[in-house]
Amino acid sequence: MGARLRLDPTLDLSRLGLNRAERVVAKALQDYGMVLGDTSGGFTLYAAHPRGLGYDPYAKLFGTTSDWASLAKIPKGRFQVLSLPGPDSGAGSSSPCAHLR
Repeated sequence: MGARLRLDPTLDLSRLGLNRAERVVAKALQDYGMVLGDTSGGFTLYAAHPRGLGYDPYAKLFGTTSDWASLAKIPKGRFQVLSLPGPDSGAGSSSPCAHLR
């Protein structure tokens, strides 16, 4: 938990058959990366829905009103570890990141 990852920036996203929402998330994962917030042993990729805002600013962009979008086409084996949390990071504790999925 707390590891910084990114999707391999050399991965050609146009070959993955991604829909618009999936492409947006995959490109952001290449450009900005992510923080791993789960240590359950499996690897499931989730993106947070802006439900807490009271409206969905992404519905028009993604063309969906669903609470979730499958990111299964994004190849999990193409993630690169950028940094790992240190021994004093509190990994496994009740940190805000522990609640992200």
